[in-house]
Order: sequence, then structure tokens, then C-alpha cells
Amino acid sequence: MSFIPTATPTKNAYILTGYHANNNSMSFLIDTAWAVKGAYRTAPASRGTVPALSLLKPLIGWVAGENKSALAEIAIRQANMTATSVLLESIGGQTQFLSLLADKTGVFLPASLTWDTIVVSAQQVSAMYHQLDEASRAGDAYASTIVNYMSRTTPEHRLGIDQRIQQGTSSVHDVPLMTGWNLDNAVMYTHAVALVRGVTCVVLTAATVGTAVQAEWNTAKKEDSLRVLTLHNMLAGDVLRNGIVELLADGLAAEFLY
Repeated sequence: MSFIPTATPTKNAYILTGYHANNNSMSFLIDTAWAVKGAYRTAPASRGTVPALSLLKPLIGWVAGENKSALAEIAIRQANMTATSVLLESIGGQTQFLSLLADKTGVFLPASLTWDTIVVSAQQVSAMYHQLDEASRAGDAYASTIVNYMSRTTPEHRLGIDQRIQQGTSSVHDVPLMTGWNLDNAVMYTHAVALVRGVTCVVLTAATVGTAVQAEWNTAKKEDSLRVLTLHNMLAGDVLRNGIVELLADGLAAEFLY
């Protein structure tokens, strides 16, 4: 599956313009970016709202500081939203976190009326995570701790992305990954971030789902979180896996150009 630029900008609550692909009879709007050695490739001018707490967990843990390491591990490795919220409050809330994050990464994100969503693009996400990865590779011990937590997230949250990466790059193991998803107003939002050999890959997607999927999602959410993971993997797993692998191939090739 390849990503195809839309002929005209497609407005959506999540992505205003970007790429699309079809999978399981669903149409996904896709915003992608990679970052390598300060260079970026991105979908054109894509910007939308994302479930911020889910997407930014490692960055929240990084900003919170080493004295919150144990809480950051729970938030990142177990995708624990309660721990993430406590981390955020320990920093001083959304506005203070975004200010400190801008200091660390050079990327300023405006505060949102609600913390559930925040306006961001894949390029911005790749730039922020790339700064975390670069700090780790430069010897920042706590940045390395956060990246290590990303490499040890629970298997069900990794969606088989690392196995797909290893098919093409067999020497890569324990890939630092961050994935997440949410269903809101019939739109399924997903994201995946991978850090591989100095290349930061980001895929953000959105897809409108029918009433049957919404009902199944709501039932799964009430009964068993693993059922939600299974459903999400079935619906969006291929899009995320293919997106990360294609971005990584481009990014690794670009290393020789910069």
C-alpha cells in the first residue's frame, strides 16, 4: 500500500489536508513525517487535532523530570492515562507543560480549551520526538531512560510494528514505539511514532467508522481493554505498520544526503 496525496485538501476534524489510503474498506486520512539529522519530510501543511495525552506521553515524562521516572514508566510502558494525568499535573498543567516542551524541542503548541485534544501536525510531532531521540543519543541519561521505556511498551500496544521493521532491517531490535487511538464522534484517531537509527517516523490517521464498528468499540471498551486493542489493530494496524515502514525506508536513505 502506498500513500497518495489527495487531489484537493480534504477537511476533517483531525487532518485538514494530507494523504489517504484504503484499508478494510475504510478510507484513512493520513498525515506523515520523518525527521533525520535536522532534515524533515512531511505531508503538505497537514494539521489537525489529536488525543494529546496519548500521543505525548513520553514527552510529558521527559519534561516532568527524573524524579518522576517511576510514574513515567507506568504511563509510557502500560499506556496508563491516570499516571499520565498525574505527570501532567506535577508539571503544573497543560500551559506550563507546553511552555517547557517548547524550551526543550523548539516546537510551540498552543494551549487548547480541553486537554483531550491539541492542534498539531505530524511534522511537529516528528520534530519533538526527534529532539528527545537526539538528546538520548548525545548522552542525556534521562532522555535515554524515556526512550528505553518506549522500547519496552507492552506487546499488545506495539501492533506488530517492530516485527515489520525487522523484516526489512533485521539488525534493529527493541524499537522505541508509541502508539495510541481513540474513537470520537464516529471518527477513529490513531497514531504511531517510531525511533530507529536516528530517524523519527510519525504516522497520524483518522477514519470515519460506521455504527456497527462504533457499537463493537463501545462494547469492547466496557468489557476488556484488550478487545479494543484487537479491534484497533484489525481496522488500522496495516495502515500504521505500512506507514512507519515506508517512512523509515525514506528516512534511512536520506541519512546519506545530510
